[in-house]
Amino acid sequence: MSELTARLVKLGRDLGLEGPELRAFMKEERDREEKREAQERQEKEKKEAQERQEKKEAQERQEKREAQERQEKEKKEAQERQEKKEAQERQEKREAQEREDKMRKEEQERKDKLELEKLKLQAEIENAKSLHSKKDSSTSDWIAKIPRMNPFSEAKGDTMDAFLFRFEMLVKAHNWPEDKKFLALSNLLTGESLKVLQTLLVEQQTYSCLEQALLKKFLCTAADYNVKFRTAVPTNTEDAYAFISRLETVVSIRMY
Repeated sequence: MSELTARLVKLGRDLGLEGPELRAFMKEERDREEKREAQERQEKEKKEAQERQEKKEAQERQEKREAQERQEKEKKEAQERQEKKEAQERQEKREAQEREDKMRKEEQERKDKLELEKLKLQAEIENAKSLHSKKDSSTSDWIAKIPRMNPFSEAKGDTMDAFLFRFEMLVKAHNWPEDKKFLALSNLLTGESLKVLQTLLVEQQTYSCLEQALLKKFLCTAADYNVKFRTAVPTNTEDAYAFISRLETVVSIRMY
């Protein structure tokens, strides 16, 4: 006998019920108990279903909130990356502009300096001509007596070492004074050689400084001659005598 049946039997007998009345009472009470239990189960299932639904909705709200937070975070990070990229581009553009402005400024300063040096050189030449005219009334006669020598021209195949060699021979042959050599050589320069003259500072405007600057510009220094001498080889049209003669010419030009 189950606990419920025993309890109902006891309760029915306490009420003075026996036989069919007791059984009817027990059935009625059992039905009522089962109905109550069924209702409780239903309410419990409904409550559990409601709790599951609420839990599901809470989880969905949580997931939605987290998804929204991730989206906002990703959007913010993307915006920060874009702002950083734009800032970097602006920085690079600004730096490039600054470099360009600096280069333009330096180029203008170099041009201004070169122009100033040219003006100084022209002034010095004019001043030198004026001083020579005052100190020596025979300067014009001396210039007029200078034997003609063609200006230096790379286009015509002139080489600076040979050109200076001829110039020195002319100087020695006509016994020109040292203070006239700078002006005489200056008047024979064209093209790149004239640019060398224009780069000389006022204190460098001497024949020795001009000669060394020209030799350096046109690769005719001692180091350059050493290279030429060590790397020289006979051409197809040279015999041994002609090759040795050419080497002697290189040496003689270097030592003039």
